[in-house]
Amino acid sequence: MIAGPDRLVLIGHPVAHSLSPTFQNAALRYMKLSLSYEALDVNAVVFAETIGRLVLENAAGNVTIPHKERMATQCEQLTVHARRAASVNTFWVDDDGILSGDCTDVGGFDALASEVMGRIPRDARVAL
Repeated sequence: MIAGPDRLVLIGHPVAHSLSPTFQNAALRYMKLSLSYEALDVNAVVFAETIGRLVLENAAGNVTIPHKERMATQCEQLTVHARRAASVNTFWVDDDGILSGDCTDVGGFDALASEVMGRIPRDARVAL
């Protein structure tokens, strides 16, 4: 059986304006899960220390600006999307205590681009 996280967080700087805790906590309450989702305003100076503490606390969550690329360097295991993007916006600690990360931005972008453009050519280049 896979154990779930003990803490759910959004990491960024600044994050006070984020609506994520509001809608994530509504979903957690609806599902009757005994977790809450909190925004952590973390600056670059204490980023690595904060991540180390979150790993020990078996936390999972999301990463927003300006830390997505920094988080990719902290993770011991990255999905294919996170590795290719050199960016992490979703993280978790697996059952072996390994900090893992994914970049769900890639899948979201691909889905929208496919919906708008249809089939995307394999070697297409995109500027954002």
